[in-house]
Parts: sequence; structure tokens; C-alpha cells
Amino acid sequence: PDKATFATLIDQRAKKGDLRGAEELHREAVEAGVGRNAYQIASLIDAAAKAGDLASAERWFKKADVAGLRCVNHMFGAVLNAAAKAGDIAAAERWAKKAADSGVQLNKFMISSVVSAACKAGNISKAEAWLEKAMKANGNLDIYP
Repeated sequence: PDKATFATLIDQRAKKGDLRGAEELHREAVEAGVGRNAYQIASLIDAAAKAGDLASAERWFKKADVAGLRCVNHMFGAVLNAAAKAGDIAAAERWAKKAADSGVQLNKFMISSVVSAACKAGNISKAEAWLEKAMKANGNLDIYP
């Protein structure tokens, strides 16, 4: 199979939240010499997020960063989603800041993930603070100065 075939197969596993299956396909792609691309890594981060596995989402993001792959909005959003599912507000805030520091404009999905992480963690004041930041941004969700 070529790069596009592997990317499609990995993406299908990711959509099902089958992180282990997606990782196995990625290993096969690497062995075939077609496994180091941003689309496949983004799908692996998605799979980790859908599985609620924050550590794996962060690990795959770091691999993309170390490999010099362009870390796009979608990758940051997926890691934020994983943090939300884990109820890890510290991680969600850390990743929101990292995204902003990387030049990514935080979108409604990303803000929602941070708010969800705060709610899941039972930290309503943090959730309200993030909602207030979003409202003050008046549609411009680039909330970090």
C-alpha cells in the first residue's frame, strides 16, 4: 500500500477510536517507508483523543513536533479534546497556551474543550473564566495576548 492508502486506513481506525489498530497500521506504514507524514500523525492524535488517552495524544504530538512535521490547528484541537475527556484542566490550559504560542488562533472547539475539561474536573470557576475570555474576545478567539 502507498502513503494515501495507509493514511485512509489509519484515519478509519482513528474515527472508531481504535488507537492500537491505528498505531499498528502506522508501524506498518513506517516499515514500508511511507509513515512519516502529518496526516497520519494527526489521525493517531485523533484516535488517542477518541479513546480518551491524553498521554498517547501528547506522545504522538511530540513525535510530530520532533520529526519537524507542521503541527496544525487540528492536532492541537485533538490534544485539547483528549484533555477534556480526561478532565485534566491543567493539561487543557497548557495545550491552549502552547497552541496560541505556536501562532494558532484558538477556535470555538478548542475553547469548548478547555471549558469541558474544567467542568469534568469540577472546576466551575475555571470553566466560567474561559467562557468569559471567549465572550470578551467578541468572536475573535485569539485570547492570549
